[in-house]
Amino acid sequence: MERLGLKNIKQKRVNLNSLSVILNNPFYMGIIRVKGMTFSGGHEPIISPTLFKRVQAILRGNTNQKVNKHRFMYRKMISCKTCGYSLIAETQKGHIYYRCHTKLCPTKGLSETVVDHLVKNVITTVQLYPEEAAVLDILLADTEQEWVGKQHDLLTSNKLQMAQIQQKLDRLTDCYVEGGLDKETFEQRKMALLGDIKTKTASEKKILEGKERLLKKARKFLERAKSLTKSFESAIADEKRELVEMVTSNLHVEGKKLMITMRSPFYEFANRYDLTFGEPERDAPRTISQEFVSSGMETPQPVRAPLSKENLKQLLDLILDQVAQLPDSNDELENDL
Repeated sequence: MERLGLKNIKQKRVNLNSLSVILNNPFYMGIIRVKGMTFSGGHEPIISPTLFKRVQAILRGNTNQKVNKHRFMYRKMISCKTCGYSLIAETQKGHIYYRCHTKLCPTKGLSETVVDHLVKNVITTVQLYPEEAAVLDILLADTEQEWVGKQHDLLTSNKLQMAQIQQKLDRLTDCYVEGGLDKETFEQRKMALLGDIKTKTASEKKILEGKERLLKKARKFLERAKSLTKSFESAIADEKRELVEMVTSNLHVEGKKLMITMRSPFYEFANRYDLTFGEPERDAPRTISQEFVSSGMETPQPVRAPLSKENLKQLLDLILDQVAQLPDSNDELENDL
């Protein structure tokens, strides 16, 4: 019996070790590690990155490793508007506060509960009405269809130009073979024509991928705007922090006021009523970041009617303009929020 019990214990340890290896292996969310290097795998992920992160967070909490007991939500994210230094998080009577420790600085700080509430208020302004989301989906699909026709015309023109360059290259080769050109001249002209072909090949790739990448980014931001508040409320601490970093660029405190600067295109979503009413001035530069100033827990959100289709078309144009200016690295901001 003792041997049987010992065998069962060993088997359980083996099973737990095997389970631990699986839960810590990023292969199951589509990432491969080979000789210390990380690659995006071509296989279908078994679990989502969000689930993998949740499991890691749980494992970190259940291990005996030394961990930082005070991983404050907004650590190093809030700065003092007056002195420029980051507010320092501290715990008092079970509550977390972010305070400025610069002597004689008028900024005292805010509790994490207040900061969380005010950040949520601002994030809520991004939230779309279901009616708005449905219309934007249709408008984005229409834009995609319009692009298909334009893309066909551009590709046809580009292929025609490539064929003309190829004909020039063929005639150049025939001339050289027949002795009409010396080798040095032939190679120089050939190099120039091959360079033109490379340019047209790159243009074709840009035509094929450019607009699709733009529309893909716009679609992802639109999907986030549909459920951003819910994502913020249901996220674990690390996910919530990533979401705040994605939506905002700065959190400043002055006195008791929290000033939140939003990133584009979330700024455009949040300010869609002000940005789409009336005819926009074409020569007037549009601000791509805006500070939302909040100073209390009782900040009411104005109730407004959903935007009209015409205004939503303006909003979509604004969003496409802003997304086009974002570097490709921002396309990696997919956190399965």
